[in-house]
Amino acid sequence: MDYKEVKTFEIRIYVGLREEYSEVYHDFKEVEEICQKYCDDNGFCVSVTKTKFIYTEGNEPGVIVGIINYPRFPSTPKKLTQHSITLGTLLLEKLGQIRVSISTTNNTIMLTSERKEDGQKR
Repeated sequence: MDYKEVKTFEIRIYVGLREEYSEVYHDFKEVEEICQKYCDDNGFCVSVTKTKFIYTEGNEPGVIVGIINYPRFPSTPKKLTQHSITLGTLLLEKLGQIRVSISTTNNTIMLTSERKEDGQKR
């Protein structure tokens, strides 16, 4: 048996599937397609998990995109974070989100679109 170990670094990208504050909902398959293209184009790997966001007076379906420092293809926290920001931005734009949260082992980053809370451009 072979054994390889790397320093743990985990990232989770949290994305809702409801477009802005509308009644338009994207589906899990769309997220899979976006992530698959990103991974194919960049030689990368992610996991995608369905979730549900529950907040004051509401809820919506969503996804958690997971990234780890995989021992077979080790990387640095900086490079993994750069991938997460790039992929998070793609998801934000393609799924019509106002915000996307990226949680790393050390920090949480919030990406914000150019849309205002009321759906209007700044």
